Amino acid sequence: MIMKQEPTTYQPKEIEKKIYEICSHRGYFEIDGNEKIQEKGKRFCLMMPPPNVTGILHIGHA
Repeated sequence: MIMKQEPTTYQPKEIEKKIYEICSHRGYFEIDGNEKIQEKGKRFCLMMPPPNVTGILHIGHA
C-alpha cells in the first residue's frame, strides 16, 4: 500500500485555495447560497461562539 506523504508544515496557500474553490462551487459566497442546502425558515443557534481572535472570552464579550 502506498502512503501519501503529508507536508510537515502548514501550507496556507494550498489549503485555503482548495477550500475557497469548494465554497465558491457550492455557492456559499452567494447571498442566497445557503438556501440550496437549508429548508426555508430553518433557524440555527450557536450555544458557544466561535473562537475569538482577541483571546480568552471575558465579560466584555457578553
